[in-house]
Amino acid sequence: ADPGDVVIAISGSGNSPNVLNGVRAARIRGATTIGFSGFDGGRLESLVDIAIVVNNHVMEQVEDVHLLLGHVITTCLRQAGTQQDTVMEAVRMHSGALAR
Repeated sequence: ADPGDVVIAISGSGNSPNVLNGVRAARIRGATTIGFSGFDGGRLESLVDIAIVVNNHVMEQVEDVHLLLGHVITTCLRQAGTQQDTVMEAVRMHSGALAR
C-alpha cells in the first residue's frame, strides 16, 4: 500500500491476526483503511479509518453482508472511475445502515 491507496480489510470476527497486521502495515504506509467485520467489530473496528460492523453473530450472514458490500463498492468504482474522494463518499453513504 502507498499513500492515497484504499485498503479494505475483511474479518468476520474483527480479530484475525493476519488482517490486523495487514491494516497496521497499510496505515504505516499512509493508506486509507476500511474494515468489514461482524459480531462486535473486534479489534479491527478501532484500527481502521472507516469501520463497517455487521452487528450479527451468525458468521454466514456476516459473510453475506460483506459480499454484498464488495458488490456495492465495485459498482461505485465502475461509476466513479478511480477518483478516491468520490469512492470514499459513496462508501460512507452506503455504510450508514450497517456501520456503528
